[in-house]
Amino acid sequence: MSNTSPSPNMNMPVPNVGVDPGPDWANNINACLSIIDGHNHALGTGIQINPDGININADLVFNDNNGTEFRAVRFSPQGTALVTPADVGQLYEVGVDLYYNDGAGNVIRITQGGTVTGATGTITGLPSGTASASYAAGTFVFESATNLPATLDAGSVIIRDETAGGNGITLQAPNSLPGDYSVTLPLLPSQQEPVTIDNAGNMKTQRQLVWDIVVNSNLGSGGVGDYATISAAISAATAGQSILIMTGTYTENVVINKLLTITGLGVGTVVNGSVEFAVGSSDSLMQDFSASGITIDSGVVEASVISFWNASGFKVIDNGSGSFIQGMQE
Repeated sequence: MSNTSPSPNMNMPVPNVGVDPGPDWANNINACLSIIDGHNHALGTGIQINPDGININADLVFNDNNGTEFRAVRFSPQGTALVTPADVGQLYEVGVDLYYNDGAGNVIRITQGGTVTGATGTITGLPSGTASASYAAGTFVFESATNLPATLDAGSVIIRDETAGGNGITLQAPNSLPGDYSVTLPLLPSQQEPVTIDNAGNMKTQRQLVWDIVVNSNLGSGGVGDYATISAAISAATAGQSILIMTGTYTENVVINKLLTITGLGVGTVVNGSVEFAVGSSDSLMQDFSASGITIDSGVVEASVISFWNASGFKVIDNGSGSFIQGMQE
């Protein structure tokens, strides 16, 4: 029988009791103690330490080395952001959100409400999807979806001159509003005009006050008005309203089917088509325009055409006494 037996975890020469002689026994014991003194729990130098055997109760220093091959890192949620001088350069969790303190001690929130907070130039707390808020070149842009403007719901708004320390105008809702109201801005007029606001919140220029509806063939190219065609204006108008037709050419056949006052701006207002006073247009007036022809249907009473030019430039004046002009030709 051998004088020693190897230990199962560190392969130490353990003396066999009653077999290993005295002097050899002491040498083997010394050899075992030397191995124990030099062990580091690496594979083959002792039993590996399991988590139950570790109790870290102070900072664990890596001596400027990296922690590697982590599957995940789990934080203990804090009640508030860490702000002591020792908390720089730290990643941690407050509640359910992730924070980072940079080297200068700035507290940076990384997540909020289940999403990543906005990066530089954005606003945090946006819903999921493509909604966004950004800032660039002095302008904030709010979008409810990509390239789709968003509605802002805010309290008082201060509008300032874009200078440092500039004075401002505060827009504020009246106290105790009984409900929500809308204020609709008018189109910009071609020249300066007074603006009023009605009790429905509609702002109108002086020209729009005189005329209920303004038609402008140049509407899509910066012209001032409500509709680009006379037919669209008639369709939108209610009986008794007045319509102004701006200078331009309107390629359409106009049918007047309700009581309206329609006024052009003279020979420069051209209907490249016919004008018909249809049933329902009794007592209507159309004036100061040119067209290829006019028809007044039977049953229409007191329809008037004043200052009308046909295509050859011929001018007809009707005194509104009830005489009808039907099918005017050159």
